[in-house]
Amino acid sequence: MSYNYTAASATIYANRLVLGNQTRYYFKPKIHYVFGDIRYDRNQFNGYFYHLIEIIGEGNIIHLNRTMSIDYQGGIGAQEDHPIGRKSQVNPAARLAVSYEWHLTRHADFKEALTTLLSTANNNTYESVTSVQSRLYGNFSLQFSYTATYNEFTAISYYKKFNTITAADLMYHF
Repeated sequence: MSYNYTAASATIYANRLVLGNQTRYYFKPKIHYVFGDIRYDRNQFNGYFYHLIEIIGEGNIIHLNRTMSIDYQGGIGAQEDHPIGRKSQVNPAARLAVSYEWHLTRHADFKEALTTLLSTANNNTYESVTSVQSRLYGNFSLQFSYTATYNEFTAISYYKKFNTITAADLMYHF
C-alpha cells in the first residue's frame, strides 16, 4: 500500500493511492514460482479514476551472489481502466517485470524494479521504482524511493504521459 498526498495554498498537487499484493507458490529448489498479482491505482492526475490489474504468471530468481539477486517474471490477465469522463473498460493484459535487489548491510537494501504492463487498449504502462530501505526498529523501516511512470495513452490530452514521484516512507512489515 502506498499513499502520496501533496497540497499547498489549497491546491492539491498529488493524491495517489496504490494497493497491491502478489502471492507466490515456490517450487523446489526455491527459485522458480507461480504468482497471482493484483494492483489498484487511484491517481486522477494521470487522467484516470482508477486502474485495476489482475495477473497470473510465473517467475524465476537468480542469485548472483550472497547479497545480490535478480527476479524476473511474466504473466497474463486483465486490466480495468476508468478514464475521467468516460466509461470503464476491461481488456486483456500482459505483465513483464524484472527486479534487482542488493543487501548492502544486514539492515539496508537497494532495490530497482522495472515493470511493463501491456494492454490491448493501447494503454501500455512502464514503471521504474528505485529505492533504498533501512530497518529502524523491530518491524519498522524507512524507505526513500523514486518512481518514474510512463503511460502511452492519456485519457485527457493535456495530462502528462511521464510522471515522477519522490517519496520518504515509514514502513511496517507484517
